[in-house]
Amino acid sequence: MKRQQAMLGISLAAALVLAGQGALPHERAVASASTLTIAMASDAVGLDPQAVEDNSAGFVTSTIFDQLLEYKPGTTNVGPGLATGYTLSNSGKTYTFTLRQGVKFQDGTPFNAQAVVQDLDRELNPHNKYYVLNEPGVASFISFTYGLVTSYKAVNANTVRITLSRAFAPFPASLAMVWSSIMSPAAVRKYGALGVLQHPVGTGPYRFVEWVKGDHITVDANPSYWGPKPHIQRIVFQIVPEGSVRVLKLQRGEAQIDADVTTRDYQSALGNAHIKILTQPGQTLNGIGMTVDVKPLNDPRVRQALNYAVDRQALAKFLFKGLGTPMNSYLPPPVPGYDASLPGYNYNPIKAKQLLAAAGYPHGFSITLLAYQNPRGYNPAGGDLAVAVQQELKAVGVTANIQLMDFIAFLHKTRSGSYHGMYMTGWSGDNGDPDDFLYELFSSQQIPVGNTDHLRDTHLDSILIQARQETDQGKRMQLYRQAQQILNADAPWIMGTYTSQVRLTTANVHGFMLNPAQMFFNMNNVTLS
Repeated sequence: MKRQQAMLGISLAAALVLAGQGALPHERAVASASTLTIAMASDAVGLDPQAVEDNSAGFVTSTIFDQLLEYKPGTTNVGPGLATGYTLSNSGKTYTFTLRQGVKFQDGTPFNAQAVVQDLDRELNPHNKYYVLNEPGVASFISFTYGLVTSYKAVNANTVRITLSRAFAPFPASLAMVWSSIMSPAAVRKYGALGVLQHPVGTGPYRFVEWVKGDHITVDANPSYWGPKPHIQRIVFQIVPEGSVRVLKLQRGEAQIDADVTTRDYQSALGNAHIKILTQPGQTLNGIGMTVDVKPLNDPRVRQALNYAVDRQALAKFLFKGLGTPMNSYLPPPVPGYDASLPGYNYNPIKAKQLLAAAGYPHGFSITLLAYQNPRGYNPAGGDLAVAVQQELKAVGVTANIQLMDFIAFLHKTRSGSYHGMYMTGWSGDNGDPDDFLYELFSSQQIPVGNTDHLRDTHLDSILIQARQETDQGKRMQLYRQAQQILNADAPWIMGTYTSQVRLTTANVHGFMLNPAQMFFNMNNVTLS
């Protein structure tokens, strides 16, 4: 099934305040020991995890929803979730899940096999009245996770069987992504496919209360949660675009977690006894994407030249201020299969000019570079990355005209399939598997939403398909090493850096744990002193 994407936000913007179960006064709640405020740079696109592909949305929905399988705290190692376990049969093509009993959705609807099947049907059945991909604005992982599914059925009240057309090694890891969350079927019927973007109902530790567009999203503790009950009774996700303001709010006690830390704010937090800095190696990439289907970017010599023109060591040291390391591959080091032996592209502006001349551009060229300002987990420098690369390219005769956009508008444009030029890009891993980087970002099947470069390499496609089906991990990793070599030659991005994941908290936050997917999983374990 091919993933579709269109413009999202027009319908959502029509309602300033989107209220869910339980009313909340419109004035901002005062922070207390039972209220935790998370400051984040951007608003969510929508709150149906199966219809969005945006980290800000994931931050919120990871507190509202559960998945059949879940990542163990702080890792992408898969363990039980709404399913207590599964068996594999039929040569790796059939998964039979045993469901957790006694679980209810936040609207009181029982969680059972029929609920799972109904949720799968709205994702996979084009004839379903609530089919997700029929709605405007969908940028979804549905085809990535469920594209090989041929059937799904409730064996009994507590057992679900999902059959694939062929073996798919990353399937369990993908089921644990926040984007594979299970939505209440009663909520879908009540609000409709577009309505649940504004009224999410899951089984997670927190339930949706209110969304004031551009200002905040509030969730309250779910008293009927099947797992350990939340300590904090309310979480407010507050939209604070300016990084220095987010840090100031932490210093004043007006917020307790900064979700989108800039390099400047990381530096300012060093040595501040009132702010804790949490870091872990990031499963992240950043750089400048290039649409490879139009001149001059359709010539690999041009793309290689632009890579030689950029000094990644300088980016890591001066722009990312110690939070970044130079990219040499399109897989980050913490992800299995990463090939440290690849040379990448060393800084060589003379070679860059030679390649440009050989491609017919001895005097360079002018091109648009789309950018956004706010930091991302994979890019704590925000729009400064575009400015830094612009200066590097200027030295080899390439004029990059920066066009700054709101982040949501930026996503719509780069994922539309109609944009041609350069743009800031990056990725944070969702499931800890190399498939989530190499297939999601560079398979021709993922054009235009995942593969925003429009890269079509039949040899690469063949290898990525083989790697998805291969169950022998050693053979899979060998295939991914081949894929990295091909991509380095294709050069669809100007490589940037790998970055560390960073979050800032106030000193009174306890039990908060980073995870490689950067989501706010396990918030029921967090306390405030």
